[in-house]
Amino acid sequence: MVDQLLAIFIARRWICTEAYFITIPNHDIAMSKKSFNINLKFQSASKLEKQGDFQGALRLYKQVSSTDPLHVEAWTRQMIILRKLKKIEQELGLLTKAIKSYQEASVTSQREWINANQEKVDRSRNLAQLLGLLNDTGLSAVQADLIFKWKKRKDLLQLRWDKLQQQQVKKANQKKNSVIRLVK
Repeated sequence: MVDQLLAIFIARRWICTEAYFITIPNHDIAMSKKSFNINLKFQSASKLEKQGDFQGALRLYKQVSSTDPLHVEAWTRQMIILRKLKKIEQELGLLTKAIKSYQEASVTSQREWINANQEKVDRSRNLAQLLGLLNDTGLSAVQADLIFKWKKRKDLLQLRWDKLQQQQVKKANQKKNSVIRLVK
């Protein structure tokens, strides 16, 4: 889809790099240059991942999630790659960062939208509360499912990591004891 849009933009010469917005005549579509670059980087990372270049894909996915902390797919793909590479400690760190970054960006984004659309918010707040779509602070509770899944994954991964660490300590102690027996 992005490739098709780019072809339309180039063919019609409606790219305005100075204003950082792309406009299509007869449509109400505007895409910031930043958003466009994020999508291109994500697609490039996806191609690298499919080709087996996991390090290159991780680098690009990291750039995407750093630029847009609400890009769930970029966070998810990084987690999957680290899982495939069996890098538990790095995946734990990524989960911690993803949860924090996503929550902060989500709150900021919601507050910005609320401030820009106060009339709509006032008209729909009661209904949203009745439907259970808002949390105690009046912000959307929908993202809670994603954060819950990430926290659950982090907890399970932490248990696995702790178990592996205990096994390594146990093996090291067994080797130490066997060396001591040989010396005696």
